[in-house]
Amino acid sequence: MVEAGKCASCVTVERNLAREPETHAERVRRYDIRAVPTIVVDGRIKVEGMPDFPWICGDAFYAWLERRYPLR
Repeated sequence: MVEAGKCASCVTVERNLAREPETHAERVRRYDIRAVPTIVVDGRIKVEGMPDFPWICGDAFYAWLERRYPLR
């Protein structure tokens, strides 16, 4: 869903926590990841679980995400 909705200038980095837990342990702590999938955007937004909304790249969408899913 995220891959389909991202614009040409966006970069998606997937980290597989199940396959490489030790490699990503610091990120799990930093972002307080408790469920997968978890989507972190620019270190400011965290969406836990499968998104239930359409992912459409754009400033208005990211502002909405930041209000609704801030990284705590």
